Amino acid sequence: MYEIRATAGFDAAHYLLNYEGACARMHGHTWTVEAAVTGSELDESELLMDFHDLRKLLREVIESFDHNCLNDLDAFSELSPTSENIAAYIYRELLIKLREFPHRATLAWVSVAESRDTKAVYREEG
Repeated sequence: MYEIRATAGFDAAHYLLNYEGACARMHGHTWTVEAAVTGSELDESELLMDFHDLRKLLREVIESFDHNCLNDLDAFSELSPTSENIAAYIYRELLIKLREFPHRATLAWVSVAESRDTKAVYREEG
């Protein structure tokens, strides 16, 4: 089994709902998002999927986040923009884009880091 990963990032503000503490106030992060795809078969070029293509699709999913308040976006209008919820949202949107893209890979997981030492990972079992 092969696994490839691509990383992209964005700068955005957010505040957490139903939370007591400093993070309930608006604050910002430089977010790092990583996505991994897996598969057992390589294509004619001996690639599972081109890194460039995976990164391009990932950037398309997160482009609306950059330099925005995440709470103001439709995706988080009723959902707290925690790292966990952001990772799940990106996973589901990237899954849609990957279904429309010719490749042999399966989306394995998406991680979202709001700092160097914190990261949330979302994957779907099944």
